[in-house]
Amino acid sequence: MEYNRILDVNVRQSLTGPDGSKDQSNSGVSLPGATPILGGRHEQLSEGPRSAGRLRERRSLSSHPVDRKIDDISLCPKVLFIGGTGRCGTSITRSALGRHPKVAALPFEYRFLVDPDGFVDFLRCYSTGWSPYIADRRIKRLEHLLRRLSGQTALSRFAGTILRSFGLPQRSVLTPQQYDQWSLNDSLPQFSSQIDQLLERLVSFSYSASWIGSASFQYRPRMHHARPADQDHVLSVLREFSWPVIQGLLKQRSRDVYVEDNTWNSLCASELLMLFPTGKYLHVYRDPRDVVVSLLTQRWCPSNLLQACQYYTDLMRQWFEVRKTLDSADFFEITMEDLVRRPSQVLSQVCNFADLPFHEDILGEQLSASSIGRWRRDLTSDQQSEVNDRLAYFVEELGYNRGNS
Repeated sequence: MEYNRILDVNVRQSLTGPDGSKDQSNSGVSLPGATPILGGRHEQLSEGPRSAGRLRERRSLSSHPVDRKIDDISLCPKVLFIGGTGRCGTSITRSALGRHPKVAALPFEYRFLVDPDGFVDFLRCYSTGWSPYIADRRIKRLEHLLRRLSGQTALSRFAGTILRSFGLPQRSVLTPQQYDQWSLNDSLPQFSSQIDQLLERLVSFSYSASWIGSASFQYRPRMHHARPADQDHVLSVLREFSWPVIQGLLKQRSRDVYVEDNTWNSLCASELLMLFPTGKYLHVYRDPRDVVVSLLTQRWCPSNLLQACQYYTDLMRQWFEVRKTLDSADFFEITMEDLVRRPSQVLSQVCNFADLPFHEDILGEQLSASSIGRWRRDLTSDQQSEVNDRLAYFVEELGYNRGNS
């Protein structure tokens, strides 16, 4: 292959020099491609046309060329990411904004960006720890997630229906089927076709093989080979999937802005705004004590009060760290209580932040104040004191009244 010829020449030249003499600066260790190039850094390569050629080879994940037009931010769809700790008002905010005639929003979380093995996970990890085995596994996990989210087979739907018919409690000993009832093909018109194209861009070639850590009991196992790449290049490849998918939704619905509220957007805000450079992030706060009381009822959270306090604390501390990395023009913060009590004022501010004209339709969402102060009703006096002590920093930082009466 042409690539192998070029690489062979570059390896020999790195050891001997262009004129055939031994290159002392490269003796012993500096083989091209030995260390992944992270974040565009390539100071370890010498200057000149030969190094530039080697750099271009190192950046490529496969023989499929990257469409560099995808990095033209004028082609990037407008996205408003909404995030918080969970149980803080993100869903009701998304639902209200979804009434806007220029907004497209899904009534569920599409999950492929921020879930484990999704895009943010792949972006964070691929370029910082490459090996043939790691690349194979990460690509397979990404593909598995995307295929599972795209839709379910008839057998999977039948199994999910049977399990749901038993009415198992949320904290049952038996978990529901993974991503039960998710079918992004029904909502995102280009989703499945983009999966196939993404794999073409990521994988250089596949071959019949397995290693000791391969998944058990595979029939005719195959492995993917994907070459090392820096984060900028991985980012371009992921944009080639995500931009057309979101643009397809906006075009289908004749809308201008996509609004979404995946649960852990707050923890991934930096990467989300890298994937969508014209995007913006909206953070929703709620009284920490009300959040903790609400978390206790969720299948995916601790049912122990003190554990739930720690759960909330860790989420908030991590968000505060992420917030330091964001440009002040790219994020905006509101509270659920303000949204409920002054919807017109708050939603007008949000529209201004998201570059949307205010529209009266977004005031049609039913906003109830009944959940405000829930912690006082649901917790005993001793529990209130305990929660106040454990969450004191966040209660004060966010401007809530610390009193428990």
